[in-house]
Amino acid sequence: MIDSDRSQREPVAYLRFSGGHFDECIIDANTASKELATVQELITELSQTLWKRNQREPAPRLPKGFKRHTTIYIERIDGGSVSLPIYLRFDPTRLADLETGKWARVSFELACKSLHAVLHSQQLPPDFPASLLGTLAKVGKSLPEHTKISIGTGGDSMIPVTAEMRRRLLQIIDSAREYEDEITGRVESVNVKACKAVVAQLGGGRITIPFDDDQKSVVIKALTDHPGQRIRARIGALYNRRGQLLEVLKTERIELIQRLDYDPHTPLVTDTLRTATADTPEELRDCLPSDLAVRHDLYAYDKE
Repeated sequence: MIDSDRSQREPVAYLRFSGGHFDECIIDANTASKELATVQELITELSQTLWKRNQREPAPRLPKGFKRHTTIYIERIDGGSVSLPIYLRFDPTRLADLETGKWARVSFELACKSLHAVLHSQQLPPDFPASLLGTLAKVGKSLPEHTKISIGTGGDSMIPVTAEMRRRLLQIIDSAREYEDEITGRVESVNVKACKAVVAQLGGGRITIPFDDDQKSVVIKALTDHPGQRIRARIGALYNRRGQLLEVLKTERIELIQRLDYDPHTPLVTDTLRTATADTPEELRDCLPSDLAVRHDLYAYDKE
């Protein structure tokens, strides 16, 4: 048992087994241990990846005890079911422990959102690292036939992990390709500590892009000095075969797009044309067509 004074008392998630012998409230240690090991691997790697993304250093080192504080624990098996409450173990009086535990909780939430997206054939959350899709696809892999595992925070939030879901994840992995792309949009928000910016694209939708110290000034300038001014960014990203963005890997270049300011004293185009043709003889003007481009094909190609 975990010391109640030095651990989080509310479960961060639940694993629920169903089908086959699980419906008789029988759970075998071999299956449970394999699935718990897979979930542990997913949460540990996801927590580490998310933490590193949030650091400004190019190669940050994990805090001491990070892995230990993202370790999951089982205190009990709920009576009359095969639902396993999952806990984290850390000292709530230590800020470093609370910070590490936060990333583990965020990882559980992100994993559940990703499984929900796959279940409903929706686009994966942009924060989920494409490199960990294979680990996500391992959940439920060791289960016997006609059984399944669900993961969630309890109640209606439980998401069943099926063989079809794992197959979709593997398809996403197999079809993922890295491409360079160019996006244009307006900077909506900036996380300076994590070196990430949210850009509202011209064609609709939002995308989170990373930036380095050399690019930071451009991003900040676009957000604060020139609100509403657009930027153009060259990114390297992973896309699946349907063209859906899986993950932005890098930002090669960011630049401000020159904003054209309207000058009320600029003459109208019609006035400019009128001035340019002021010396044209009247008889030559009469030879010009008066229907503008309506019969363009006739004038240019001699055909209607």
